[in-house]
Amino acid sequence: MSQCKVLQADCSGVYILKLVGEVRLNACSTIDSVIEKISENPNFRSLVVDLSETDHLDSTTLGMLAKLAVKAKEKSHFLPSIV
Repeated sequence: MSQCKVLQADCSGVYILKLVGEVRLNACSTIDSVIEKISENPNFRSLVVDLSETDHLDSTTLGMLAKLAVKAKEKSHFLPSIV
């Protein structure tokens, strides 16, 4: 079984989400919590998704990233940046 990490940080409304390794269904609850934080933060400004150390994303994870992009666009009128 390969390892997966979902790392997140935020500072003054700027969120960073870094996915490491093979990101599958079991990590989606963490991604969903980031979506909730963004939805609840009135000071949300932008989002960066870092996939530079990601080996694999399953379809559920891709769906969560799409949901994250929709929420980010609703809050800031800009799509997230993906690295």
